[in-house]
Amino acid sequence: MAKKKAKKKAPKVIFKEKLLITVEYGDLEQFIKDKTGKDLEIPQILECANGTDHSLSVDAEPPTMKHEIGERAEMEAFLFGDGPEPASMSMYDVMDALCRKDLIKPGEYLIEVSW
Repeated sequence: MAKKKAKKKAPKVIFKEKLLITVEYGDLEQFIKDKTGKDLEIPQILECANGTDHSLSVDAEPPTMKHEIGERAEMEAFLFGDGPEPASMSMYDVMDALCRKDLIKPGEYLIEVSW
């Protein structure tokens, strides 16, 4: 009689909950315009198509690298002052600046792009 092989137990899966803040891109564009006076085109910044979602995390932590200090100052000067538009702008840069000014809270964001 053949021996039965012992079944391996599946590894324990750990699920973690995370708060995800969702916002439609048009609502976010209007919020940014209301708070900063800047008319940004989020799909252009994200370089995305219709029917896509984009997640990012913002924490408002101080920059740790020298180039980040300059980039953050440049973004803040653009959004909240009369500085020129940065040569390269990411949605993270925009959301991080909003967070550092306490206009949005730190967290995980999902930007929904659909028109």
